[in-house]
Amino acid sequence: MENFLNENIRTVKFSNIPAKEIYERYLKYCEMHSVKPLTFILFNKEMVKFGFGKCRGTRGILQFKDVYLLKCKY
Repeated sequence: MENFLNENIRTVKFSNIPAKEIYERYLKYCEMHSVKPLTFILFNKEMVKFGFGKCRGTRGILQFKDVYLLKCKY
């Protein structure tokens, strides 16, 4: 998880990304690195453990706060 975050995520104030979008990138990362992915629920818990805050965006969609996804390498 830590390697995924280092390669794909940066902290940027006022930039919220839907949790589903980050998780989909995580699944691609796991596939490329032959890593068994966490479930969506466990992934969200790990994101919180790494210090990312959660909020509800438009239409109640779960988002992580102050997160920016780097350009996808895969």
